[in-house]
Amino acid sequence: MDEHLGTPEFYADPYPVLRRLREEAPVVWSERMGGWLVTRYADVVAALRDPARFSNAGRVHYLLDQLTPEQRAGTDLLQRHYAVGVGHADPPEHTRLRRLLTPLFQPQRLAALTARVQAVVDQLLDAVAGRDAFDLVAALAYPLPAIVVLEFLGAPPADMDHFRRWALDINGLFAGGGRLRPEAVAVAQSSLVEMRAYLDDLIAERVRNPCDDVISLLAADATRDRLDMAELVSTCVTLFVAGHETTTNLIGNGMVALLRHPGVLAQVRAD
Repeated sequence: MDEHLGTPEFYADPYPVLRRLREEAPVVWSERMGGWLVTRYADVVAALRDPARFSNAGRVHYLLDQLTPEQRAGTDLLQRHYAVGVGHADPPEHTRLRRLLTPLFQPQRLAALTARVQAVVDQLLDAVAGRDAFDLVAALAYPLPAIVVLEFLGAPPADMDHFRRWALDINGLFAGGGRLRPEAVAVAQSSLVEMRAYLDDLIAERVRNPCDDVISLLAADATRDRLDMAELVSTCVTLFVAGHETTTNLIGNGMVALLRHPGVLAQVRAD
């Protein structure tokens, strides 16, 4: 089954292959993907809850170590960036960082965003109203979470296109599964340099002039020595790169699913 993994056909309809893996080889090494595949829910949960045996720390360094010295040259920033941050740590470091982030996502704080999210949705849909056809991802699925996340962080939505390019380049680092492509490493490193320089300037501005946004709150933690600057920048990168892509994919895939199941679409419209 390994030859099917990662192919366009697999991504178009992965379910038969995944079903067969769950039944015949729920934990298996994939040479094509360059890593172990765990496909049963209970096994996935067990692995995620056992950082002593399934560590999250050092995973990017492990991938970089597979490159030749020539290919790995110039990746110092990548290595420093992925050495810290909530997405790349195990307990107790992960626990400490998560505890600092939890207040940012309290229900009352997120509930206050509801009206703003609805306003952004209305604005984006008004811009395409009356058209016979439009690109849903370009018109709504990408800009909606990007605008909301940038405002949540405290970055100007006008810089959305910069953040989109940086996020695509950084996420592209992991497109090869358990193996890094040298060209993707170079692109990710370049965009990470730009994004971190931008965030350095924005954080410095929020230290001087705090606002009611995430970067200001995290910068205050940094000034109280609860968070160091490397962790702060890494966390801001993670919040945007991971925070918008999932919603973009949800909107796009959700609309495809509704169009393929008109009965469900009719129920949504009637609700």
